Amino acid sequence: MKTIESLIRVPALVNERPRVSVAIVTGVALILLLAMLAPTFASARADDKGIHATGTISTAVAYVAGTSVVSGNTVLTRGTVSTFSGSLSGTGTSLQQRIATALSSESVQYGEFTGTLAGSAKGTYASIDTITGDTSGCPCPPGTITFSGTTVIVAGSGMGGLEGICGGGTFSGVGDPVHGFTTTYDYTFHFGGSCNSNSNGD
Repeated sequence: MKTIESLIRVPALVNERPRVSVAIVTGVALILLLAMLAPTFASARADDKGIHATGTISTAVAYVAGTSVVSGNTVLTRGTVSTFSGSLSGTGTSLQQRIATALSSESVQYGEFTGTLAGSAKGTYASIDTITGDTSGCPCPPGTITFSGTTVIVAGSGMGGLEGICGGGTFSGVGDPVHGFTTTYDYTFHFGGSCNSNSNGD
């Protein structure tokens, strides 16, 4: 919850101090990202192949919490809702902090997934995504944004049928904020004793 509150306050800071450079905003987002990722790098044992998950994600922008323009860069905080299909089947909600120029964008996103993995019992987990986008074809629409990124499971966040989960992977996609985004994912997950963070039952 503190992470979400911190993300929402970034655009407010820019509004209150219009001379703040985009470097400061980027720095805040980076600090938040590193703080969130610090406990999440729960790698698996070398002899554990894990569960390979592939599929697609359909995402819609649910709301915009705040937006500002700083030195020609657009700083945006928004919430999204997603539908997962493939190895992951369920829904997701995310809060995203995005900084964009006329040519590219960089985003950090905190998300929560509820659903199943490869036929598991229903469960939940939280993840942190980093996203790089190509906005050179905008305004979007009518143009589209192509993007790619990585996701990392927040250690200890798994509950229900996804308790003890760790791992992550890569994704790529295309879309626009009006018509939505379509993403293809390629993840590898591990569980319980297979995760270093859970090797002692934590």
